[in-house]
Amino acid sequence: MSTSSKGDTGIHTETSNTGWVNIQNGVVLSRHQKKVKAVATGRRLAKRLATELTVHGRDGSVLQTASYVTPASPAVTP
Repeated sequence: MSTSSKGDTGIHTETSNTGWVNIQNGVVLSRHQKKVKAVATGRRLAKRLATELTVHGRDGSVLQTASYVTPASPAVTP
């Protein structure tokens, strides 16, 4: 059940037929048996990709969001 919205480039941790998955842009990045493992992996992926993590419950509702977007570096003037 994909609850991630179109145009959203963040990581979504949500249920699947076999457990839990981390999805970005409709692509499954990882699969897990346990939610706790899926959330931990989703957090690592979101940090590495400097994006947002949205954790969904079994019913698709949003349980938690976290932003790991890094602010743009200031321009360096010579």
